Amino acid sequence: MIICTKCKESKSRKDYYADNRIPKGLQASCKECCKKQVAERRNTKEYKIWFDEYKILDRTKEIRKRNHAKWQSSKKGKIYLKKYRQTEQYLEYRRGYEKDYIKRPEAKLSDQINRSKYRKKKRLTCDGTITPTSAKKLLKEQNNICNICGKKMYKKDKFLAQEIDHIIPISKGGTHSLKNIQWLCRKCNRAKSDKI
Repeated sequence: MIICTKCKESKSRKDYYADNRIPKGLQASCKECCKKQVAERRNTKEYKIWFDEYKILDRTKEIRKRNHAKWQSSKKGKIYLKKYRQTEQYLEYRRGYEKDYIKRPEAKLSDQINRSKYRKKKRLTCDGTITPTSAKKLLKEQNNICNICGKKMYKKDKFLAQEIDHIIPISKGGTHSLKNIQWLCRKCNRAKSDKI
């Protein structure tokens, strides 16, 4: 048992934060006292002024972006995002965002340019082997199963809808030919994006 320097109560080692700078390897005050101290500090005017200035800096924006990307790719982040994206709050936000995005002229222009570039590349690399019948044949050969997740694909299900994917993406030198395509479900196709 260790006595806290602030509340003067004796508590177990679990109730203290680790600190390698101190010989004991624990902070002098317990977790509750530390939290109270931080809360008091955040309520002061000086802290609020400092934090508003700190948020504007480009360096902090980059750090926050990097930290957020790390968190999103972690196990905890993936589980949280999966649950959050099913909530009504997120779906409402997403609908509103998509409506606003469509209205923006710059977004429309950039989308059109990107699509036209992609179509040109597709036309240039096409060898004429992909036809509706050859694509259906390939789907039968795959037994209507996604090449990545191995689940059966259904037209009615939004997430498991069938989509043609280029194994080597056209943006990375792939061709629009029968040898370079596979059938994936929508979820896997979105996740794969332009990766090889």
